[in-house]
Amino acid sequence: RGRGRREWKNTAFETAAYFDVELQKIQNRGLKINSFYLKERAKQAFENMANVTGGNCERLDIDSPNGAEQLTGLISKSVLKVCGGDA
Repeated sequence: RGRGRREWKNTAFETAAYFDVELQKIQNRGLKINSFYLKERAKQAFENMANVTGGNCERLDIDSPNGAEQLTGLISKSVLKVCGGDA
């Protein structure tokens, strides 16, 4: 059987969320989205989230031997920028 709305009844996810509304809430709070897409077909959506909020978007190659190092570097760079600004 498929899962319907009743599966979510009485949970934290009972009320549906919509992407455009949630993205606006994030933008209104001044938060940045730094996003990482895995497939080219997802690039536009992830770039949009980052651009609307002033964040960054990059491709993450998880199939590469350097994928974990790339992710660690991207996240570390974002954290250091928040802590120290653009130096």
